[in-house]
Amino acid sequence: VGLPQDEAVKVVSRTGLNLADMEWVETNSQPPGTVFYQSPRPLTTVKRGRDVSIRVAKEGKITVIPVLRGMDEKNVPLELGKNNLGSDASVARAYSANLPEGQVIDTFPPGGAEVPEHTTVSLLVSRGPRPRDFSMPELNFLSERDARTLIQPLGASITVEREAVPQRSLHGIVIGQTPNVFGTLTDLTP
Repeated sequence: VGLPQDEAVKVVSRTGLNLADMEWVETNSQPPGTVFYQSPRPLTTVKRGRDVSIRVAKEGKITVIPVLRGMDEKNVPLELGKNNLGSDASVARAYSANLPEGQVIDTFPPGGAEVPEHTTVSLLVSRGPRPRDFSMPELNFLSERDARTLIQPLGASITVEREAVPQRSLHGIVIGQTPNVFGTLTDLTP
């Protein structure tokens, strides 16, 4: 193992062994022409005349990473398969202001790179836009109309729960809120 093919054949012959099988295997993990496997394994005691098998590296095929930016994540395995690339990629997720949730932001190796076939491609996939955080303003003791006017520009919606109150002066007035004052809108998201 580790020897050039022609040198390995000479060693087998000099030691009185019989080269029964020599298989050339496409790989990019070893230099072409290098023995990367043998049977029996190295340092095994054998009798003269024993059959030996070796595997020799030959240059693997090269392919190109497709540009996947903007592609829906569920379509990626098919696209990678078309280029003989590994489809069991690792996936990281990040917020993106430009790409909706589930679309590819980037790959590693990057799109356009030449790589050996069967290379595994890692993906960075969009979570969609980052949720907006803002401190909840004080709405208590405002009229419902004033509370809506204050909240709507923040992109939040209001759900009104009406409650009977003994004081007539509190009719139509906010007497409680969720999230609480100075809480954040994202406090309500799972």
